Amino acid sequence: MAGAGPQTSKLSIPKPSVSLLEGVSLKRWDEESAPYDCVVKTDELGLVLGFVAEGKDSSYLDLSFVSDVRIGPFAKAPKDARTREALLPGDDSLDDRLVSVAYGSNMFDISFINFGASSAQVAKEFAADVMSLMRNVFLSNDNVMLFVRKAHAKLMFSADSSGRIPVKLVMNTMSPTKDEKKQFESALQRVNLPTGKDDFIQPDWFSYEVFYHVYCNYVKRHDVEVVFSQLSGGKKPYIALPQLRDFLNKTQRDPRLNEILYPYYTDDQVRALIRRYESNVTMADKGHMTVLGFQKFLQSDENRLIDAMALDLTHDMTQPLCHYFINSSHNTYLTGHQLTGKSSVEIYRQALLSGCRCVELDCWDGTGGEQEPVITHGYTMVTEIPFKDVVLAINETAFATSDYPVILSFENHCSTKQQQKMAQYCRDIFKEKLLSAPFDDIPLQEGVPLPSPERLKGKILIKNKKKAATKDVPDEVKTDDGTREMKRTDTDLTIASESSLMPNGGEDQAAVDDMKMKREQAYAWEGQIETNLELVALVNYITPVRFKGFDDAHAKNRSYEMSSMNETNTASKLKQNPVELVNYNKRQIIRVYPKGSRYDSSNYMPQVFWNAGCQMVSLNFQTCDIPFQLHLGKYEFNRRCGYLLKPVCMRRPDKDFDPFVESPMDGVVAATVKVKVISGQLLCDHRCGTYVELDMFGLPTDTVRRKFKTKTVPNNSTNPIWDEEMWVFKKVK
Repeated sequence: MAGAGPQTSKLSIPKPSVSLLEGVSLKRWDEESAPYDCVVKTDELGLVLGFVAEGKDSSYLDLSFVSDVRIGPFAKAPKDARTREALLPGDDSLDDRLVSVAYGSNMFDISFINFGASSAQVAKEFAADVMSLMRNVFLSNDNVMLFVRKAHAKLMFSADSSGRIPVKLVMNTMSPTKDEKKQFESALQRVNLPTGKDDFIQPDWFSYEVFYHVYCNYVKRHDVEVVFSQLSGGKKPYIALPQLRDFLNKTQRDPRLNEILYPYYTDDQVRALIRRYESNVTMADKGHMTVLGFQKFLQSDENRLIDAMALDLTHDMTQPLCHYFINSSHNTYLTGHQLTGKSSVEIYRQALLSGCRCVELDCWDGTGGEQEPVITHGYTMVTEIPFKDVVLAINETAFATSDYPVILSFENHCSTKQQQKMAQYCRDIFKEKLLSAPFDDIPLQEGVPLPSPERLKGKILIKNKKKAATKDVPDEVKTDDGTREMKRTDTDLTIASESSLMPNGGEDQAAVDDMKMKREQAYAWEGQIETNLELVALVNYITPVRFKGFDDAHAKNRSYEMSSMNETNTASKLKQNPVELVNYNKRQIIRVYPKGSRYDSSNYMPQVFWNAGCQMVSLNFQTCDIPFQLHLGKYEFNRRCGYLLKPVCMRRPDKDFDPFVESPMDGVVAATVKVKVISGQLLCDHRCGTYVELDMFGLPTDTVRRKFKTKTVPNNSTNPIWDEEMWVFKKVK
């Protein structure tokens, strides 16, 4: 934030490799067309991946949408024999030379761009270079100037087969209306570029500096000009050093900042800013800044909306596991509806690559000839995926984004024989990654705190029930065709109405009736299935138990025991015993999951349970609603490692905290937040109406929703100006 003084962070923007800047020669292929030679390269900042091929239009891929780069056995392999033959020439086997780039705007709708490299080494280096760029947290959290640069990079990789950039693509980037078309053409003319819709621009004429001049001449920042005029007195075409210094130290600065930790800007620091952002050297030498330099400064790193320090790994990672919010997923395998959706191995990869640290596996007996365990939503129309395939995917991606521990939450409905296979797959595939026994110095004993994320780095922990059945109940339910199906123990999931089971409104009535009958049979039995000793032996610090009350948990004092509760049950306990729930979460872990009636895979509001210190607030990752957007925003911090240290009031055993108390918290200075929505830049790739809606999420006394919304600016996503009245979030008294 400007005015807070220079900031330092270990987090740096990765630089593209020399090979990516110059271009890597690969063969691009898909199943519909013959492979062709393609040069893959990136812009100088590593924002966009460009694909250039002789005789073809160039194309690009925004690296902020790339989730993974896979090589060797994990890459897509061509099925067509002719495609394989075309890719064969090379120093190594074809399988070692394959590369697949996975991308998408969400976690369940993933596409791939596939390549064949000349050698396994080329494939390996290319994948590593791209992966280093796509993990740049600033790709979606940087200043306006980065997005201007990205717009230019996209245009440079949009040349036609003759290597020219169509003017109409530049026009589409700026999205001028009919009334603004002349203004856009004038901006092109000022830098001697062609203006016709059917004209073309040679890339050599279209440097970033030229594009930026077009952008500034077309996108008139009247909002910036107003501020600049106020600073300069409206009489001079520049502001002097003292005026900029006062702006930084008085207008931009947060008055609550400590002067020692965040010193005021000095004249030397302000002079350095002027030299950095003022392109007119003569003006800069005099200590003057023009409106264009002022605009560059306001859109620069000095004025990031999000502090770079917050994006870096800055939390203390050495405290007990229960002292952290943990990025958690519910029914991870599902890509859609809870009762009729499809299961996917891919979504496990995507969840882990996004920073998720707790994934759920609903394990059931497979009915095939090999009797392999599968993952599905029992007694529904959800498809099955092999348990082994999921374990392989987890092993591949568990620590690609974060080194901190991954927790596998097993909802286990398998027979003891297939549980034995589950244990074997975990041991054989995870190997040393699997934490198969507790640490010698942190035994599973009363009063012993959980190990820290730092201590558990690179480890996979298994959550699975340990006790055998306590009731004499059948281990299976017979279906009409005589096959065996294990009963489901999630008693919260009630039978759906006929219309909600089928996405087409219930046309297949016979299938719905059959499903309801099987689920009703399953729910007739309430006992637990017997657990296999080999699988039980793999469970340690995340041992699930039935919640018997806060007093019982306090008396036992077993930090390694945790409980799972649906949102309704947890909310009830939060309402009745808020302080007790917070205190429980200081010692043990709670996992919250959506109530069973959320068949549409909607999400509950996670903030309610974060307020009580609940660690694993698991959501449906396939639904990008407001609760999940809030989840994504929260875990963007601390370098997306999936662990966030809870506030001290939710960790200290000698302090009680009630999230419902309407008074200032100890150690927190209450403040009034005022927000003025002025303008936006480059909000969308196409022309549309835009508005801003602002909510505040937090403790109940701070939460404000559906109160503040701007007017809609029609047909302007490039530079909309709202200039609304100040929005005020009043401080807690």
